[in-house]
Amino acid sequence: SSTFITKQAFGGGAVSGAVNGGAGTVFLKQDSESYGKLIIDNAANSGATTPISNATFDIINISGKANVNSYNATFTNLSLTGNSSANFISNVSFEYLFVNGGSSVIFNATATVTTIFGYGKNNSVKNNDRFNIPRLNVSNFTFYKNGILNISDNTINILDEGVLEIQSGALNLSNLWIKSGGILTHAANLSGLNITAYNITIEYGGTINLTSKGYASTIGPGA
Repeated sequence: SSTFITKQAFGGGAVSGAVNGGAGTVFLKQDSESYGKLIIDNAANSGATTPISNATFDIINISGKANVNSYNATFTNLSLTGNSSANFISNVSFEYLFVNGGSSVIFNATATVTTIFGYGKNNSVKNNDRFNIPRLNVSNFTFYKNGILNISDNTINILDEGVLEIQSGALNLSNLWIKSGGILTHAANLSGLNITAYNITIEYGGTINLTSKGYASTIGPGA
């Protein structure tokens, strides 16, 4: 059995002035799994980027400050923990995204995701293209909207420790619900926050906070 075998492929430490090595990859597959699991862990040492491309997995686990660039990778579940990051360059479609411990994901192409789970603080998800999801529930992560947001039931719930920051475009929804501990805002140096919705509910403790998000002194129509 491989249960008692240590399986790791950490990047090497750097000499003075250089960048730590990027995380290596460990692939595990049980007989019951269709495509197996890819583990990318850099032992809490931020380093060079690890590329993955043209491969299929059931699960990708990224941890330990690993930085990953993905191109044409196919998978069902994606998990990031321990201040790790992932950057998706090509279209991707999968079921579950889990972000934990200060981790971040950037989608630079069309992404289709069923559910996002956040745990802990300082996690983020950003779309720079089209992002498809049945319903957007934002909790324990910041969602940066910088592209097209296509929500099947046209509902956004901003829950405790959740932040939705609009970086471009407007929100056109059926339902917007900001619950206690949830925050809706926009990026700095925008002209305003444009929301169209049939129902907007802001619970006690939920906020729309645009403090210090106006134009800087040398930016904007009055500069």
